[in-house]
Amino acid sequence: MLGVLVHHGDDAAGRRGKVGHLSEPRASFFGLTPDRVLDAVEVGGLRCTGRCLPLRAFENRVYEVELEDERRLVVKFHRPGRWSRETILDEHAFLAELAAAELPVVPPLDLGTGTTLGAIDGIFYSVFPKVRGRIMDELDPERRRLIGRTIGRMHAVGAARGAPHRPRLDVQRYVHEPLEALQAGKVMPENLLPRYRDVALRIAQELDEHNRERRAIEATLRSVGYDKQKAAKILGIGLRTLYRKVKEYGL
Repeated sequence: MLGVLVHHGDDAAGRRGKVGHLSEPRASFFGLTPDRVLDAVEVGGLRCTGRCLPLRAFENRVYEVELEDERRLVVKFHRPGRWSRETILDEHAFLAELAAAELPVVPPLDLGTGTTLGAIDGIFYSVFPKVRGRIMDELDPERRRLIGRTIGRMHAVGAARGAPHRPRLDVQRYVHEPLEALQAGKVMPENLLPRYRDVALRIAQELDEHNRERRAIEATLRSVGYDKQKAAKILGIGLRTLYRKVKEYGL
């Protein structure tokens, strides 16, 4: 059951008088209190009423905060050690670019300090306007096409700019590293681990081959100005096969 937390200990002016303690690295991620959440929001000059509603979140801590002008904000505290400052800022830049391309996203707000990312007790946080949404009806062919076109537009925006600090969905990060952690942590029964390891490594091998083929096709297409007949000849495959693989890989 979610409840609304109303801060009674100090008024807004009292909290603003204590903003100087935000840099003290003493409160942990799990020790965030409504007082600390409101302090974070007010750093850039915003004024809260004291109403603070915790929202459901899996990795991070998220709160809805009410301002004195009756606006509602969503404040996201990023779990320490998961993403770096540069990674989060890459994500913020991507959201801003998606919004500029008129895609239905909610980019973070400037905190009033010239940046969209703040820190309190070593915990990064971002602030977003509260935007109402809705659950889509059951998917029919037209709605599936709409979702596909939207995802395609997102990929097109993302491909226009590099994001060197964002995590990559690759075999090393999502197969080899977790497998090493499982083996080192001894959290799996010894009689099951060899079978699990063999399956994971076979999956990794298949993904590696898949990625190599995709990269080869993409590089060849670029080298010939996306002339598929020339690309098929260079790759040594039929034109119909190339068309099928271009569609399969989303190239």
